[in-house]
Amino acid sequence: MITLIFLINCTDDCINNAGRYINNAGQYINNAGRYINNAGQYINNAGQYINNVGQYINNAGQYINNAGRYINNVGQYINNVGRYINNAGRYINNAGQYINNAGRYINNTGRYINNVGNPILDFGLTMRIYPRAI
Repeated sequence: MITLIFLINCTDDCINNAGRYINNAGQYINNAGRYINNAGQYINNAGQYINNVGQYINNAGQYINNAGRYINNVGQYINNVGRYINNAGRYINNAGQYINNAGRYINNTGRYINNVGNPILDFGLTMRIYPRAI
């Protein structure tokens, strides 16, 4: 009712002004919509940047994980080298024992030959001295 009375009492300028106010209000609402849309775009972009940062952090974690595996592998290789060196030491020690044993066997063989050789030598000397004893 008030609107109807307002329109009845309103002149052409009054209606013209009312149209301008409504038009301005529409532009303000339109601008507000654009600002809200822009804000949404900025928020969307920020979300994409945050997502990218998350991907970079994830990739960094994978690189760190790979580095940890590589370090673990290096540790295992070093451990294996240590075992090989330890085994080589045992093999060298065994070889030394075998050489030592061979020396003892050669020494014993020399003693046996010497022990056998003495009676033969004694017999030979006896034969030279007393050839007619036999």
